Amino acid sequence: MTSVPKPLKFLRPHYPDLQILYESWPPSEDKVGNALLFFLYRKLIYLQSLFADILSVLAMTYSDTQPRGTLRYRLLSASSRPSDSPLADPGSWGHEYVRHLAAELGEEFTAREEELLVQDKEIETAETPKTQLPGTIDDLRDLARQCAKFLLSHNAEPDAVDLLEEMEIIADISTLVDENTYGRVCQYMIRYVSRQHSVPCILTEFQMREFITPSR
Repeated sequence: MTSVPKPLKFLRPHYPDLQILYESWPPSEDKVGNALLFFLYRKLIYLQSLFADILSVLAMTYSDTQPRGTLRYRLLSASSRPSDSPLADPGSWGHEYVRHLAAELGEEFTAREEELLVQDKEIETAETPKTQLPGTIDDLRDLARQCAKFLLSHNAEPDAVDLLEEMEIIADISTLVDENTYGRVCQYMIRYVSRQHSVPCILTEFQMREFITPSR
């Protein structure tokens, strides 16, 4: 509970009721007739997105009984969030929230990869896990990039590297590092490669050195 913003702690006992309320929220219509209705529509969409964000934070305290609830509501929020919303950055909810979200991203990505593998082998059974969370693989990776950017800016380079490697987009880290984080990222990736022998990591680390070193 220490990772949940203090005002939201008082909402924890009401989390199940809030979930029911969110699920009963009627879908918004895309057709808007005039400027006033458009303004109200935008406000409604913002409130719906904010509601999902709050549930996403509260879900951190229910992760043992409702796995990946934080990620689920984050994806639902993103699907309706206006592009200019300040809550578009997951870091607005704090460091622990981003770390929790990153862990659930890895779990969901692995689950979906395993599900695809089972489907490819055509051995689907009643016990085969089904994807219940919204969003595509690309949506998961976009969110992972946002989390990695936040982690890099908060001295958590190993967490950022591990997340992007787990999401199979480690090459993207070369676009996220800067002159302050590049050195620590390279050092960690060298140690990571020595343990994991990851070819993508080797190529990415070499690419960053080739890109940044000549400017020094």
